[in-house]
Amino acid sequence: MREKDFRRAARGALRGHWNAAVGTTLLAALLGGSSLSILGVLGNRVLQTVVKRWGQPLPPSLTASLYAIGLLSIIGLIFGGATALGLCRFNLHLVRGETARYNDLFSYYHQYFWKGFGLQFLGGLLCTLWALVLLVPGIIAGCGYAMAPYLMADNPEMGITEALRTSRQMMMGHKADYFTMNLSFFGWMLLAAFSYGIGYLWVDPYMLSAGAVFYQVLRTPPEEPMPEECGEAEIEKWLSEESEGPEKP
Repeated sequence: MREKDFRRAARGALRGHWNAAVGTTLLAALLGGSSLSILGVLGNRVLQTVVKRWGQPLPPSLTASLYAIGLLSIIGLIFGGATALGLCRFNLHLVRGETARYNDLFSYYHQYFWKGFGLQFLGGLLCTLWALVLLVPGIIAGCGYAMAPYLMADNPEMGITEALRTSRQMMMGHKADYFTMNLSFFGWMLLAAFSYGIGYLWVDPYMLSAGAVFYQVLRTPPEEPMPEECGEAEIEKWLSEESEGPEKP
């Protein structure tokens, strides 16, 4: 599949569900399960203001913003892993034409909370260690482990190291495809940046949906290639004809 095919499939999955996707992604970001770009923009602006006013008394609004950033960081550290699994489940439901709900975010809080925590921590640690060597190996490692949350969301009984190892195996020969797919959103991200970050509320769910399509195609390759020219409805039908995956919790 080409980059534009993943984007078209993502748009097909999101059709009629944009409000739910935007709200769910925003809630996931507040819980640390998604790095929503608009929160990063706001956080960077707050920190830049603090640096400029270094040594001066901070106004109450800026002090409150710093406390909020600290609180969200702690929440993200604790709840981010399990929430990320729930966000993957939400997007997989969208892509598979199943019912996607806000409460998908909390599907793994009961039995698999610490497994989600461990997956996020170990995956992040491995990517960071590779990035300390050089930036490019860090990017390659990030692409290699990108499917691990989807794998665990599909099969929560899977171990942490098994999910990471299976993701690396799935991504062999596909890392460049995944990287270029994400890179193809650069224009949308640039437009979102010019909207003071507000556009990221729609760009991020769009990218997450495309990531779920990428996983779905790798997981159960369709018997027939997608036609060169087809509409979003045909792509959605093409994806829905793939075999059912492991039993979900």
